[in-house]
Amino acid sequence: MNEWEVSKQIMTEHTDSKTISKMLILLEKLGISAKNCRMAEEYLNGEAEDGVLDQLARKDLSAVQRQISDEAKELFDQIRKAKSSRKKEVFVRFFNVVYAIGHDTCHRLFWYNAMERGEAYELYKRMVVYIAIHLESPGCLFHDDYDNLLRMVQGQPAKLLEVLPALREEGGLYATAALAMYFCIKYEMPDEVPAEDAALMEEYEGSILESLDEWLAEQGCAAHDGVIAQIRKKRRAGAVTGRIEMSDMDERKRRRFRFIISLAYLNFQLSEVLLAVVQTAAAINAEVMLHSLFDVYIGCKGSRTDASVMGVDYDGLFSIDPAVYICFAAWGHYDQVLVRQLGKNRESFLKIMEQEECRRLVHTYNDSCGYDTAPDRVSDSVEWVLDELKQVLQKADSTLYEQLIKSVEPDYEPVIRKLVADTPHAGLAQAYLRGRCKFAELVPYEEEYCDGFATVYYTLKPVMQSFRRHCEDPDFINRCHAFAVLGKFERINYDLEEGALSKKDGLSQFFAGLDSEQVGLAYQLQAFVLLYREVPKSARNYDAVIEKYFDDVEPVFSRFLNENEEETQKAFAQADPEGRCLGLHILGKEPQKYRKEILGYAKDSSRLVLGELRRILCRQRDWEDDIRALLNGKKASVRELAIRVFLNWQEEGSDYNVLFQQVLATEKSAKLVTLLQKELELQQKTQS
Repeated sequence: MNEWEVSKQIMTEHTDSKTISKMLILLEKLGISAKNCRMAEEYLNGEAEDGVLDQLARKDLSAVQRQISDEAKELFDQIRKAKSSRKKEVFVRFFNVVYAIGHDTCHRLFWYNAMERGEAYELYKRMVVYIAIHLESPGCLFHDDYDNLLRMVQGQPAKLLEVLPALREEGGLYATAALAMYFCIKYEMPDEVPAEDAALMEEYEGSILESLDEWLAEQGCAAHDGVIAQIRKKRRAGAVTGRIEMSDMDERKRRRFRFIISLAYLNFQLSEVLLAVVQTAAAINAEVMLHSLFDVYIGCKGSRTDASVMGVDYDGLFSIDPAVYICFAAWGHYDQVLVRQLGKNRESFLKIMEQEECRRLVHTYNDSCGYDTAPDRVSDSVEWVLDELKQVLQKADSTLYEQLIKSVEPDYEPVIRKLVADTPHAGLAQAYLRGRCKFAELVPYEEEYCDGFATVYYTLKPVMQSFRRHCEDPDFINRCHAFAVLGKFERINYDLEEGALSKKDGLSQFFAGLDSEQVGLAYQLQAFVLLYREVPKSARNYDAVIEKYFDDVEPVFSRFLNENEEETQKAFAQADPEGRCLGLHILGKEPQKYRKEILGYAKDSSRLVLGELRRILCRQRDWEDDIRALLNGKKASVRELAIRVFLNWQEEGSDYNVLFQQVLATEKSAKLVTLLQKELELQQKTQS
């Protein structure tokens, strides 16, 4: 081994030592005994083999403090950055230590995506931790989660069978989850399970029934033995259990129920026992049972486990009240299901479109599933469901849609609830939005409406877009825009589709709406400023969009200038930088007429405004004396403006070197001195 290799090894060992020290400190914080820490240190250093892991005492790590959990996540995250195989080996050993101590309870020490990229860890351990991580929050595994698990086993059912013995030893439902995946992958189309997999199916069914039995016993269901016996006979047992309310249930118990049902659902087409489990779950609590099906499928969209496509008749198959099922399908945007339900359960479909009935169903659903039942949150959900039902009705039966939706008076209240906060003059704002007073009456309370508005863009947008889809009332839309401008909302184009203002006449129509509401010049300038700021600076076409905005609104503000020059000039000068820039841009269209006013913007402090002014001045070669006068300005920004105009003219062929030398002799700004020196040096190099 040469000197460099020896040095490199020493450096590596030193780095490993520091990493191992951090790992041991973390183990101490987790409350691991000194004896176990010593064994862990020997293992981490490579002085002990895997056998030492069996000697480490088990400990529940599911209740670790947030700070310690974050430290662990940062430490484990380094395996992604580790380049040497030796470094990765240390992390794999540490993972083995933590897993040996906590098994599935160690999931709190990992980021959500840690197991996806931890290929070096043993497969069954990765699967256990990954499942435990995701069960902690949602209460079942979603499609994306199954996708990641499938990648771990390379999409091969046989690999699931290889890790099955180890998963069985972990207890819980880990082996059941693997079996659910196994049958979903292997039997993409519903079919009778052959003899070769009969024992595995029996194990799968038995595990589901055992878990359901335990859960029912925990809920005080005295007849839980009878329920399981009934299901074993492939019969639904809902009549035995009756409904079990879950609104006040411990969240972990509700999640466990959802996980059990989702695992049974994945393969109910292959087993009458699993079908009976799902049917019984629907009787126990239809709302939570349905909630267990959201995005829970394995394979491609539209596979046999995808409820949004295959669930068109689940109401009958699982004996669910059609109204409850339609409400669930609308919440999930299951259009195919809803079209079928409209055909076969038309009365229930139309009944849900009544506001109060929809609210009742949504409230029950939220309450059962542990969601917020505050009036505002329920109202949001109701609007979501109603909008989906209206859209389906519009596509499936346009005649009925016109009769029931388009012909009735628009309902402004859902939008008004979002737009108007609870402020002293909220009633006046509501009256304006209903068309009962003028915009000018709100102006004295501008600051109140600005302060009172909460940031509800993401909940306001769908409500407003729903109104646009199903109601014809452009005047109300214009009033909403005007109120948003007055309140300086963060997103005043909340109701428009992406890029709507960039289309032909998009901005023109927006400002025409403000005109129709008699929104004054100052507030229309404010609207332009707000829209300008909403354009993301990260957009690849940012400059082109802004340029189009200027061009589109030029006729609007040119009209103001022609109708009342003095007032418009004053409004331009008092606007925010974006508004002043627009005003200057419009004045620049008639530079000779507004020469004095344009030059007056040289004292502006905004780089945006000065940039526009420079573009205007560079086109006015006959204003040279005015530009020279700016070189005597007190502010460095004024002098810089003049210098950059002259530099631009010099690039076009003029010679201002003598002028630059004169300026250098008296200039005190280090920035401008550097600018001029650099330009003169470049000039000399070019000449030579």
